Amino acid sequence: MKASQPGVTDYEVIAECESAMIKAGAEPGSQLLYNAKKWPGRVGVSAWRELSSLAKGDILLMEISPCYGGYYAHLARPISPGEPSDDFRKNLKNHQKCI
Repeated sequence: MKASQPGVTDYEVIAECESAMIKAGAEPGSQLLYNAKKWPGRVGVSAWRELSSLAKGDILLMEISPCYGGYYAHLARPISPGEPSDDFRKNLKNHQKCI
């Protein structure tokens, strides 16, 4: 969350995630899928050549899978620097009902 501020580059967010996992004991090379785009819009796994800086209203869709002692954990969580749009909140609530 600290790294996902407006103006921060995608590379900086990814580096902070990787660093935090390794400092917490995860094995280097854990899986991290990352995408940051305006909502709604082009949402999906990011092509690395499209990395940019975060802006208010962007939604980071991240799948983080650190490995510790040969075991993987998996976390998928949307993050928004600033307030997410009402449309995104509505969509998120609909997905939460499915769980």
